[in-house]
Amino acid sequence: MWSDNECQSDYLSRGEVVRAAVALVSRRELLPLSVGIFGDWGSGKSTLLRLIKADLEQRSDKDDRYLVVEFDAWLYQGFDDTRAALMDVISDALLAAAKENQTTAAKALSLVKQVDRIRLLGKAGRMALDYATGLPVGTAFGALWDVGRRAMESGPSPEDVATVEEAAGEIASEAKNLLRERLPQSAPREIAAFRRHFNEVLDGLGVTLVVIVDNLDRCLPESTIEALEAIRLFLFMNRTAFIIAADQAMVQSAVKKHYGTDSANHAHFYLDKFIQVPLRLPYAGTGEVRTLLYLLFAEAAGVDETTRATLAVVLGKLNAEGNRPVRDVVLAASPALPTELPAKFDLADRLAPMLASAPGVQGNPRIIKRLMNAAQIRRAVAADRGLAVDEELIIKVTLFERCAPDSFATLLEMIAPTKLDDLVKLESVAAKGESGPLPNLPKGWEAIAPTFLSAWFALPPSFKDANPAPILYLCREVLALSGSVMLLTGAAREAFDVLAEADRVQSPVSDEVIAKLSPHDASAVMSELIGKMRRTADWKRRVPGVAGAIRLARSFDAQGSVLASFLSSLPSIPPWLAALIDKEPWAAPPLIADKVAKGPGRLKPPSL
Repeated sequence: MWSDNECQSDYLSRGEVVRAAVALVSRRELLPLSVGIFGDWGSGKSTLLRLIKADLEQRSDKDDRYLVVEFDAWLYQGFDDTRAALMDVISDALLAAAKENQTTAAKALSLVKQVDRIRLLGKAGRMALDYATGLPVGTAFGALWDVGRRAMESGPSPEDVATVEEAAGEIASEAKNLLRERLPQSAPREIAAFRRHFNEVLDGLGVTLVVIVDNLDRCLPESTIEALEAIRLFLFMNRTAFIIAADQAMVQSAVKKHYGTDSANHAHFYLDKFIQVPLRLPYAGTGEVRTLLYLLFAEAAGVDETTRATLAVVLGKLNAEGNRPVRDVVLAASPALPTELPAKFDLADRLAPMLASAPGVQGNPRIIKRLMNAAQIRRAVAADRGLAVDEELIIKVTLFERCAPDSFATLLEMIAPTKLDDLVKLESVAAKGESGPLPNLPKGWEAIAPTFLSAWFALPPSFKDANPAPILYLCREVLALSGSVMLLTGAAREAFDVLAEADRVQSPVSDEVIAKLSPHDASAVMSELIGKMRRTADWKRRVPGVAGAIRLARSFDAQGSVLASFLSSLPSIPPWLAALIDKEPWAAPPLIADKVAKGPGRLKPPSL
């Protein structure tokens, strides 16, 4: 399993973006500066911000010092005014940095107080707007306005009375907070004072302030605009740089919603006012995805961070050169890697082209990690249940689930033994490599991209020699499998049909079908027979399936203990059943002695 959070190292060979951002911030003549790191959700923006922060902190020296401040816009949404929260975070960081310089510390403390005054000014402005317009916009005033309107229409309710009492308390608290400190008289004066104190603190510290803003695109439109407006306050201050990571389309959508416009140009130009230098993350191709998989597998194998960083450099160089035997070069560069990694690297080589191009994935690193984690969870469940299943087959099925979710249930139905031949036929057609859609696709599969289907079918391993039962069990949250005979192989299904109706333990027909079963098939048949018996309410007379289950247990010792466990759950065992199992080795006397009924009517229906 891999963490869903940002990586500690460059797993996608994007060092050039990090170096470009750091180089821009390092040029004093460009300050103040705002840099945008644009990319889709999950494309690795947060990882790049972490790498940029680490690079700047390593570069700090007496002549070129950086104070890096991180601001997560999403963290404050709904809890604070985003504008004031950003100013708070920055002023607190400056105060902490200035603690050893008494003069600068005093100015930094003044800056902190200035933020509090601006926050008060904002609250007072909203309350004044409520009062002046008669149109309350949120908080306690909004609640009172709604109550008043309802009271005029139909009279106050008990709930309205409670709302008035609560809102009155909130208004009193707001007023009390505003009176604790003299209310600012002029917003321009307060903002000008803040900017002046801010520049004085930076000059006193002798540092370049770099503010890293993340998760802006996760915010609601109002919070997104508030954060951008707060950034505007700092854009023209000396020794200041902002690095803002966001999904550009999401931010532009927030601008449209906030201002009530459908104009793409308006949203585009609005964002351009805040971002001076946009850096767009390149899409991850096959080489980058292979690098990601190599490093993820190395991480899972316990390879230390230093060695992984070395591998990342080697892989990045190979990606730039192209057409090199990547696996062999990597293994030669790090001969002490764990022995299981060469096979994992082979798997990465097979998966990378698919993950780079498959719809619904398209090289997105977070989606790839989540897909691989989902496969790992299913693998862990298989190991816990003792199911023998190929890890690559689990990944192959999970990939289809991600890329064609609407058709996944149909795939599982085709994996069932009764339809597996149809799936294998499609595999053989895809293996020919002919262009165009595959013939005889299941209903609904026409909407799946033909290139994806052909590549997916060609991805090893084949379903031809696969045991479908474990895969279906692992995907039972998608397809209900309880008591479903469709899971049985052809031989197992034939055995179940015969044994479920057998009225005698000794039967040549039963012996014939049991002889064809593997241990796995025998386990599946016993499970189905027990499921059938559990649905029987009246055990006074012979129950269909019991004779066949006893015969199966004679041929497969492991199934004897399974059957004994089920029978031991019965409240009592009727005489006819006691006579059948009396001499069976798995029905030891302690197991059934206290269960045997002394007469008819003693037996209750088994628990379902």
